Amino acid sequence: MKKPLLLVAGFVLSSFAAQAQWVLQPFTFPDVYQAAYNIDAVDANVVWVSSNDLIEGTANQYGRTSNGGTSWTTGAISNLTSAETITGIAGINATTAVVCVTTGTTGRILKTVNGGTTWTAQTSATQFAGPSSFPNFVSFFSATEGICVGDPPTGTAFEIYTTADAGTTWTRVPTANVPAAQAGETGIVKNFASIGNSCWFATTNGRVYYSSNKGQTWGVSNSGLNTNGDLAFTSALNGIMVTGEFGGSAHTMSRTTNGGVTWTPTTFTGTLHGEVSGVPGTNEILSVGFADDYGSSYSRNGGLTWTSLESTRDHISLDVVSPTVAWSGALDINNVAGLGVYKLNSTVLGNSHDVALQSGLSVYPNPSTGGQFTLKLGSGLTKAAQVHVFDAMGRVVYTRAVEAANPTVTLDLAQQAAGVYTLRVSAEGGVAQQKLVVK
Repeated sequence: MKKPLLLVAGFVLSSFAAQAQWVLQPFTFPDVYQAAYNIDAVDANVVWVSSNDLIEGTANQYGRTSNGGTSWTTGAISNLTSAETITGIAGINATTAVVCVTTGTTGRILKTVNGGTTWTAQTSATQFAGPSSFPNFVSFFSATEGICVGDPPTGTAFEIYTTADAGTTWTRVPTANVPAAQAGETGIVKNFASIGNSCWFATTNGRVYYSSNKGQTWGVSNSGLNTNGDLAFTSALNGIMVTGEFGGSAHTMSRTTNGGVTWTPTTFTGTLHGEVSGVPGTNEILSVGFADDYGSSYSRNGGLTWTSLESTRDHISLDVVSPTVAWSGALDINNVAGLGVYKLNSTVLGNSHDVALQSGLSVYPNPSTGGQFTLKLGSGLTKAAQVHVFDAMGRVVYTRAVEAANPTVTLDLAQQAAGVYTLRVSAEGGVAQQKLVVK
């Protein structure tokens, strides 16, 4: 069945004592029972959230900040019907965002370009039109290129649409490019991941669909867990799938090292929570949970071991921008109400500094007049490293892999504006970083 959009009574009460790792940014939706169920952080300043009613399971409200959470604007998407509920949100910038909504049998996509004041339907009559269409999530690879994935309307292929104009028009991916769904198989709200040009989503049958070209063609594999779960990737190759009852503390995990083509069920140590996200620019994964699963933890080794950040907060959603910038949906389980969001206030993530990697790192020319850099890593690199370049707002603007057999590569930032950027190289032993200047 779908990941539930409804919290039942009887969850364990958790403490809301102050914790240095997460700082509450309080706000309320027009309906107090609405909580920040979906979060999409564009950068360190801009975050969009959509709601879920903890009592009735409906979702028709949004929230937005453009100043890092110092202040939030919330409101209802007034032109939704009473039968429609939001299943996903994707922010593009401070004023533009897209949501996908469903009645349970049909769905559509709406877009705002004025900070949420008005929302306009973007789908045509042929998109998510039934008889069993159900969009599960919407996500963007860039400011213009996005994807929206829905259930198989006829039981043969998942209904997948892509856009190249920031969500104004959408084109369905040919069913021949999407492996057939199994009998009764559907997607799960929120259970997806994307990084670079790659995207993954989990299904109710424990399978994972994967694409390395922004959703244009797909493969599918079995996670080995035979149930649905959340996904987190730290690179185009390395990721985990975590299963377990929503809000429950018992979890299983499977890992992939080839982009989702194959999976290996894996035993882990420490406390793993049910909602997971890769930490951009690192090999780390952050996990959060609520109710019996409350608290947060992180892993530096692909999910094999987990270290607790805290064990008092109830988090219903998660999105991570960088090692120091992340948000989660904040809950008051006792009063069945949303509190707003928690913002990460910890420097523990991304601090696994690799001295050898740093000493062997060289980038030239720096500054670069044309945005072209040569990156060279030392001879001690034994496995592939991941390169991320962040702009001044904390957004990832460039990624690539560096193979141990070829540790000298070109970084192409020619399309980026002049300014200062942060280069972050993640390898098995930790991370190294350096400032880059584009003239």
